[in-house]
Amino acid sequence: MRTGVIGIGDMGSGLAKNLMANGFVVTGHDLKPDRLSAFGKAGGKVAANAAEVGANSDAVFIMVMNGDEAKSVIFDHDGLLSTMTKGGTILMSATIKPREAREIADMLGGSGIHMIDTPVSGGFPGAQSGTLTMMAAAPDELLDQLAPVMNAVSANIHRVGTRPGEGQTVNACLQSLIGAQFSALLKPQHWRQRRAFRGRFCLMSSLRRPLDAASSTTRWKRSSTGNLKVPAAISTRCTKT
Repeated sequence: MRTGVIGIGDMGSGLAKNLMANGFVVTGHDLKPDRLSAFGKAGGKVAANAAEVGANSDAVFIMVMNGDEAKSVIFDHDGLLSTMTKGGTILMSATIKPREAREIADMLGGSGIHMIDTPVSGGFPGAQSGTLTMMAAAPDELLDQLAPVMNAVSANIHRVGTRPGEGQTVNACLQSLIGAQFSALLKPQHWRQRRAFRGRFCLMSSLRRPLDAASSTTRWKRSSTGNLKVPAAISTRCTKT
């Protein structure tokens, strides 16, 4: 099976790398020349545009920044749809809105091109090591057909639905849970830092505002080591933070 990748940055380069490592011929396109150069040196077939990727691929991963870019590489005059052979499959591995995934599937209707809604989790390390988690939504027969391609880049493929948008929905829920966990873990540290900051601010403010008054009404004494002692009138201002 011929494969393609559109968007060969941190994530897409990992997809391409692991597809090639598993014996697939990979055609790729990216807007940045340095990425294309690195891809070509790694053994990939460099394409001038998305249409060229489509003409040389049976299955194409799309790893772009957002839904508008995804629509552009598929439906523009030099997009995938202009050259891809009927029966080919687009794997929407980019993170886009569920609504956008449904819109793309609707726009593909009648073209003979299939779509798997399969956003990924695992970041740069997962992409480069071929251990991404995929949340795939498509009919089972299509997922079975594309299993060799998906297994080349993923260690965990979760079938989360059969309709476009369901993969993106599950991914959004996953990211929300991860965000909540980070928040729970970081909150104690946040409050410790906040208390420390408040303590420093209180001391600085207390020293600054009453300095003139303290100088005239309070005697600054030296300890036995020669260091100045903070007058009690000032030091007691920050006992609580």
